[in-house]
Amino acid sequence: MEEEKQLPPIETERKYIIRIPRISDMRECRGYSCSAIEQIYLPSVHGVTHRIRRRLTAGKSIYTETIKTRLSSMSCIEEEKEIPKEEYSRLKRQRDLGRRIVKKNRHTFVYGEQTFEIDIYPFRKNSCVMETELKSEMDRPAIPPFIKVVKEVTGDHRYSNAALAKKIPTDWKEGRGTVPRRPKNPRYSRHYAPRREGVTADQKKEEQSENKHL
Repeated sequence: MEEEKQLPPIETERKYIIRIPRISDMRECRGYSCSAIEQIYLPSVHGVTHRIRRRLTAGKSIYTETIKTRLSSMSCIEEEKEIPKEEYSRLKRQRDLGRRIVKKNRHTFVYGEQTFEIDIYPFRKNSCVMETELKSEMDRPAIPPFIKVVKEVTGDHRYSNAALAKKIPTDWKEGRGTVPRRPKNPRYSRHYAPRREGVTADQKKEEQSENKHL
């Protein structure tokens, strides 16, 4: 009897431009974490996104390779696997030179039963991107009260990370507002370095070595 192949998961999400929230509000939510991300795109055909990512959390780096095949404006098939650092470095040399390397800080937390991911980019001072995954395209999430939505951009391909690696949309306006106070850390992008609690001297030394080669 042949073993049944497990189909790749289908990802359905909504995306918003929001004002940068306060770290203190996010930290009060269940499951809060913060990571520094480096994201690189590889050449791919229309409708498919091929990327690699380095995610640094609490001094530990995880490297992944992801292929997304678009099904609709909201849904896609996502195939992701963890890869070794050496494979990441090899694939990095094959990157799409038409796209810049995307660096951002990601804040993740749970509000109610919904998981939210907020990406803060160095090229925006007051606004950022928030995503949340849904069970169906008809679902609408309950937005946390401390989040101020500027507009929903679900289905607008210009706000995908792959598109932002090429061009920032001209209608992405900053608006008024101040950037909440953030810790200083030159290793990360200019917005919100992750907390460094529990990081040993050996982990810091290894991280410094990794940053020299990335």
